[in-house]
Amino acid sequence: MPAESEMVVILATGSEVLDAALATGGGWRLGGRVLYREAVAPKAARAGASVVVLACSLPGHVDLSEVVYALRRRDVRVILLAGDRETCDRGLLHRVVGLGVYDLLFDPVRPEEVARAIRQPAGFAGVAAWLEGKTAPLTATMPRGGQSDKKTLPAKAGCRPGEGTRPGKSIPPGRDGWPEETAPAGVRYEVGDEGCAAVAETAAAYRVTPEAAAGPPTRPPGHGPGSAVGARLIVFASPRAGVGRSFLALAFGIWLAGQGKEVVVLDLDGGTAPSGAAWRAKGPSRGGGSLFVHPSGLQSVRLDRPFDAATEEGTARLMNDLASSFGTVLVTLPEAGPALTRQILTRAERVFLVATPERPVLYDVQREFYHYRRLGLDVARVQLVLNRRGRRFLVRLNEVGALLPPALCTIVPEAGSSAEAALRGRRFRQCMADLDREAGTDAAGGNVAFARGWAGWKGRSLAPDGS
Repeated sequence: MPAESEMVVILATGSEVLDAALATGGGWRLGGRVLYREAVAPKAARAGASVVVLACSLPGHVDLSEVVYALRRRDVRVILLAGDRETCDRGLLHRVVGLGVYDLLFDPVRPEEVARAIRQPAGFAGVAAWLEGKTAPLTATMPRGGQSDKKTLPAKAGCRPGEGTRPGKSIPPGRDGWPEETAPAGVRYEVGDEGCAAVAETAAAYRVTPEAAAGPPTRPPGHGPGSAVGARLIVFASPRAGVGRSFLALAFGIWLAGQGKEVVVLDLDGGTAPSGAAWRAKGPSRGGGSLFVHPSGLQSVRLDRPFDAATEEGTARLMNDLASSFGTVLVTLPEAGPALTRQILTRAERVFLVATPERPVLYDVQREFYHYRRLGLDVARVQLVLNRRGRRFLVRLNEVGALLPPALCTIVPEAGSSAEAALRGRRFRQCMADLDREAGTDAAGGNVAFARGWAGWKGRSLAPDGS
């Protein structure tokens, strides 16, 4: 952080009284005042600003979080005047915290408080309590260029080019490294009724047949009781419902079984087995492995002993039974909350955090990582799984590197004419191979930051070669 005498401060408070109080005697150099949102980022760039004092009430047509993003990607610290503590835009505050803005000042704002924030930057611990007490709405998303619920303001007389506000003018998408991505038409990622039907189609294509859930799973040869050494526990979690974690777990299980491994998918979401029955696959491909998929909750699946998910002892017993029966255990979890989730997460060797809605929500992902850290989970064992839109999401994630692990795993969807063709596609095979290496289930090990393929359910047809 530069010394106070070297700091250049831009004031975008919208208050002449506050600006006048901060303009002199602070020990820093004033880079200028800004009256409209659109002028903040250009002004800060020209003045070489290190700190911007920004008010949520500042008028303008562009979304305020776009302004914050443009500043943070240039390592400009932002002090946000958030307004009233009870009526402020909580979704906006969650988003800017995800971009690394920790100096949040609520009304009434006094000049000495702002001056202290300029001299002494706050850390994430300062807003952690506020984040835990205030839940962001699920509809909160990162901004998209050209979209705003702010009214268009008339151009300000006397402004330099680019500093005023013209009707319909906004920060253009892509100027700050935000490539516009459009999802393939018709591709769905939720695991609702249609998702279950698609999983059933995939299962049929790979000879995965439903069987009565009342009987215990057959123990694969060489995996009897006491052979839990070497068994791997891999978790597919997500911060929100309906993002495809059940399908990803099933597809990955099919892939591993095809490599000759004995795999069980413990689906606590209930999206993989739509009929409520267990699913069984014997040798779905050349490898000769096997896959067993338990329905949600395992209430009707008998293992060696009864399973009670409500107790830590029951969870430990379940994990031990599965580990002694199968070489690889894949678990789908809704979110880091219940005791069952905590027990499984702390035992996992690798956690794939699946964040593939149409618009990934930065705060949801950040909150999930925050839960992991509170549980004592080593976040270096967590890989983030994104869909095609996630490529532009990655740019924003890089801005919060202090909160997220450096290694990321993005999965780019390629639509297929059918589930069978998609799973046999070259891109899908490459994707599963990359996940295999990242999870450490192959002999070679390794670390893959970007997986290069992903199969969607519907949409454009695949190439004749299945790619």
